[in-house]
Amino acid sequence: MKSQAEIRRSVTGQILQALKSGLPPWRRPWSDDPNAPGHHTSLSTGCPYRGVNQIILQCSAMRSGCFKSKWWSTYNQIQQNGANVRKGQKGTRILLWKPICRKRVSEEGKEIDENFLVMREFVVFNIEQSTTFRLGWRLRTSRRKSKRSSSRVG
Repeated sequence: MKSQAEIRRSVTGQILQALKSGLPPWRRPWSDDPNAPGHHTSLSTGCPYRGVNQIILQCSAMRSGCFKSKWWSTYNQIQQNGANVRKGQKGTRILLWKPICRKRVSEEGKEIDENFLVMREFVVFNIEQSTTFRLGWRLRTSRRKSKRSSSRVG
């Protein structure tokens, strides 16, 4: 597992590489297509990614030169929905800030609550990297609280 410093260097390197290539990752032509990127979105939750993940995913989409969809998902989520990631496709590492809450005993014998965040990486694939995009796949998740009327991708 990468250390938090290694993860930070990796993200910084991706952004610098995009800037050096003349393609700032925060510039994108707008489109009326509901699948076109504006905000890269998790297929499993229907919520846009936040923070630096938007920039990381935009860099990945620009490097590929072909992702027209805003939808991203993990390998396991794609498989759970009856599809596959196409052979040879490479995922994009994004960040998760996981809250940790624990109790410890101080030197004085008092119980202290410690709350902090731990940075972790996980890999997602653009839906165009899977067989789902070609199949006109419908989103099937049990975790979503509210289903949107346009859950069809593709």
